Amino acid sequence: MKKAIMAMALFAAAAGFVARPAMAQSEGSGDRAGIREQVRGEVKALRENLKEEVRQARVRAEGEARAIREEVRTQAENVKNISREEFEALKIRREEAKRQIEAARETAKQQLEARREAAQRVIETKREELKSRLGAIKDEKKKEIVARVYNKVNDLNARLSDRYLETLGKIEVVLGNVKSRADNAESRGLDVAAARTAIISAESALAAGRAAITAQAGKSYDIAITSSSTLRSDVAAARDALKNDLETARGAVRAAHDAVRAAAVALAQIPRVNETGGDGGRSGNATSTSAENTE
Repeated sequence: MKKAIMAMALFAAAAGFVARPAMAQSEGSGDRAGIREQVRGEVKALRENLKEEVRQARVRAEGEARAIREEVRTQAENVKNISREEFEALKIRREEAKRQIEAARETAKQQLEARREAAQRVIETKREELKSRLGAIKDEKKKEIVARVYNKVNDLNARLSDRYLETLGKIEVVLGNVKSRADNAESRGLDVAAARTAIISAESALAAGRAAITAQAGKSYDIAITSSSTLRSDVAAARDALKNDLETARGAVRAAHDAVRAAAVALAQIPRVNETGGDGGRSGNATSTSAENTE
């Protein structure tokens, strides 16, 4: 009996011992669950706040991007309008330069024709005078040679005067291209002051060349007959006079050629001037070809 009572007591004591830790464990589990719920709430609130901040940042970024796009669009329109105005002004300058070149060429042509007509009248008069002077020469062969040389000298002067004037026209076209490229460069904000100075010098050289060729075209060459024994030297004097005059005229053409080349070189030395796809070195080649035609 005592053994049974003792066993029951021991069982009760064991049951009480086991129950207390279980209750303690149950109370600890409840605290942890509460903490977890609290953490979940805080994380959720943090996530919602972060989401709202991201949304607000996106709205601000979109607004700033819109403002930037509007500003860029406005600036682009302004640049477009300025470029259009500059293009129209450049087009007007080109057309005016073209008209001036054509007018100068037409004026030179008219002056050349007038000088040539006057020279032709003088040549005809002197031809008749030469025939009269040759009447004193008995050698018919010498007479024919002198008359032939007289015609050749004056014909050569007319032919080369035409060639020189044509060469000046080609050089002038090259200068027009240089001026056009200078206008393009200036419209892009490049410093073309040195090129402008060289262009002005080239224009002066071309004007001087036209004047020299026009004057040359108006010249006539006579053969002064002293005597039958001096016919050779008399003919040589006419040839030498033509040769010297043509060298002077050729020099004027070369001076114009060199001046235009200098203008092309001055333009080519400007940084970024060729970004528009200008004729670049072609100007120099064109003037070189023109100079060859003067020979």
